[in-house]
Amino acid sequence: MTQATNKGRFVKGDPRINREGRPVGKAPKSQEELRRLIHDIAHEEVTSKDGSITATRIEAILMNWATSGDVRKQELFVAYGYGKIKEQNTALNLNLNECTDEQLIRIANGEDAASVLASTRNP
Repeated sequence: MTQATNKGRFVKGDPRINREGRPVGKAPKSQEELRRLIHDIAHEEVTSKDGSITATRIEAILMNWATSGDVRKQELFVAYGYGKIKEQNTALNLNLNECTDEQLIRIANGEDAASVLASTRNP
């Protein structure tokens, strides 16, 4: 039978206690080193395969995002440059009993309900 140990548990009065804790806003040393390394790599000069363009690695990444056919890369490019686009949620209270059959069919076929109601005039 194994006996439970208190290894790794807090012990009152332990001289190894860091009473002041990690300073607010200060990243751990390993994180700072990683950030520095990433910045160094991002600012390295790179040349395109055909040799026509020379840019920093981060510029090359951003150019790739801007000209990519991948919509997600394009969204990230715009979001980093101009801020994230906020999705608009519009609540629409719709009484289906007041809709015409034509309106219901158009909505059922996937048309936007607000557009259907705006474009159709009731007599």
